[in-house]
Amino acid sequence: MQRPLPAVRIVDMRDEYRSAQRVQPVSEELAGALRACIARGDQALVLRNRRGWAAALFCPTCGSRVVCRNCSVTMTWHRAAARLRCHYCGNAEPFPAACPTCRDPKLRELGEGTERIEDVIREAVPDARVERMDRDTVRGRGAHERLLRRFDEGQIDILVGTQMIAKGHDFPRVTLVGVLSADQSLGLPDFRAGERVFQLLTQVAGRAGRGERPGTVLIQAFDPEHKLLAQVARQDYEAFFEDEVAYRRTLRYPPFSALVQLIVVDREALQARLWGRALADALEREGRGRLIVGGPGPAPLERLQGRYRQQILVRTAGRRRLVGAVERALAAVEGQVPRRAIQVDVDPYSLL
Repeated sequence: MQRPLPAVRIVDMRDEYRSAQRVQPVSEELAGALRACIARGDQALVLRNRRGWAAALFCPTCGSRVVCRNCSVTMTWHRAAARLRCHYCGNAEPFPAACPTCRDPKLRELGEGTERIEDVIREAVPDARVERMDRDTVRGRGAHERLLRRFDEGQIDILVGTQMIAKGHDFPRVTLVGVLSADQSLGLPDFRAGERVFQLLTQVAGRAGRGERPGTVLIQAFDPEHKLLAQVARQDYEAFFEDEVAYRRTLRYPPFSALVQLIVVDREALQARLWGRALADALEREGRGRLIVGGPGPAPLERLQGRYRQQILVRTAGRRRLVGAVERALAAVEGQVPRRAIQVDVDPYSLL
């Protein structure tokens, strides 16, 4: 049976801020829609694609954030586990007594993850049975299936979660989907960032209205005029495709070129830079003017698991030519740059 697409609305979080004089993770419009949804006897999904209670801890005195000792990323505060965790290397630490930089004891929470959103929604919709689905709640064997089964059987009214809740589930009683911080990932330094956001938003929007009743999707954003969000709201796949193709053609990104990412790593930042420079010079020579060599430069995640990372992106029209030039460059720096220090990714899925 052909069902109508859900109605999609963009919630301007700037208006919410002006009204409440603070940044609220769940807008009044979404909270009201959730209460009405539950009052009808329907179910709802709320997507926040970040785990934990707070995305970071920061010091209001000096402005620094609590960063992982192994990686150049902020630690996420998981309140239930009473631990700061790095989602890249697994490092876990207790809540610090004071700022590591200036020793001020008044650290503040910044941003919110699914753990906090679950708590906020419980308070905003007190009559609802609210549960959470992310890597922290479905770690045990079979936990994922059990949670979805309980939701399907109507034992849960609102399911808060990361992208896990967006993936192909068919729940006829879901008539409302809320998406929080929808525009947060649009500025990532990766040419596929827009594609991933569009895919995730349209995918989760498709969970609403799969039964007899029509669906509604509320997407919260601080940049509500962003073209991609408008395309999601219209569910205009063709317009998104045309814009994305034009962007990639102009900058010669795949599919209009082949792409190889090389990451040079070492525990010393200077050594990683020197090796990265040597490899980039070899790529320029072996490419004979036919390659676009970007870098070396610090990778978007400059330090992971205790090692500094220099990123080189190499593009050209033909994959065979590109791979050949990369192989020759690797041979040329053999003995100068240890092979163990070079990570090669042909057609990389992520540039982070």
